[in-house]
Amino acid sequence: MHTYLRRYKLGRPVLSPTKNEGDFDSKEVDCANVIMKDGIFYMTYAGWDGRVNRIGLARSKDLIHWERIGLILDIGKEDWDSGSVSGPYIYQEDGLYYLFYVGFPRLGYENGPGAIGLATSNDLINWEKHPSNPILKNIPGGLWERGGLYKPCVIKFDNLYYLFYNAKDKEDSSWRERIGVAFSNDLIHWEKYERNPILDNGPEGTWDSHTVGDPYIVKIDNLWHMFYYGFDGKKAQEGVAISSNLINWRKSEFNPIIKVGKDGDIDERYAHKPCVIKFNGIWYHFYTAVSEKGDRVITLATSGPL
Repeated sequence: MHTYLRRYKLGRPVLSPTKNEGDFDSKEVDCANVIMKDGIFYMTYAGWDGRVNRIGLARSKDLIHWERIGLILDIGKEDWDSGSVSGPYIYQEDGLYYLFYVGFPRLGYENGPGAIGLATSNDLINWEKHPSNPILKNIPGGLWERGGLYKPCVIKFDNLYYLFYNAKDKEDSSWRERIGVAFSNDLIHWEKYERNPILDNGPEGTWDSHTVGDPYIVKIDNLWHMFYYGFDGKKAQEGVAISSNLINWRKSEFNPIIKVGKDGDIDERYAHKPCVIKFNGIWYHFYTAVSEKGDRVITLATSGPL
């Protein structure tokens, strides 16, 4: 395996639920997204209080020890995001922060067909939702995304914005999730790629046969790398696909690069929902760990031992 794809698990959470009744993140934390601002790392994440998902912010100097700042994005009054907001991804340009997120219309965990919205901020604390929300919905779209959209990831290449997202083909329990892409010139108006999805499920019985989801795009050695999670109906694990043009993707022969843990580990059931950044020569791979008891926390694996 390539050195940059090796993963050494920290083995403990870097962010856990508060377990304090009334906190927006009292029951679960999920969907980490990490950026750097003025030498400090900031993590947006989804918090769950047993009724609704909302988005919070934490900060760190070393990517391991995190201090909560608090709730930064609440559910809306409009139908599309009045049930939950989750799946945050921050894109930065010209001093402005763009928070892409998923809204759900009904209370509960990812309840109803998801759509993607946008909020903007100058300081990462105070956010204003865009009046054009939602900026991307399941309809119009292909049959592969009729059940709703999930986690966005936005990059800019050759003066064009790319929004990667996963979606499910239906809302019943037999759905499959795949990954597609949309294009924009202004971050507001998006056109879906006509040949979506760009990353499909693996064959029946393989580790990503049910779901390929939560794309996270990084450029490494002049090639694009899409970190994503795969689900076979029982276990969720992390993999990577590689591309030279952001459209045609080849899954790595080393997949999955983060496997579920052994019995009793924090990630014995799910190791999924990636965010991957490089710091001091080491790749830090954040993911959501779920145990057999259902405990959901954010943890970390690195390309070299810490």
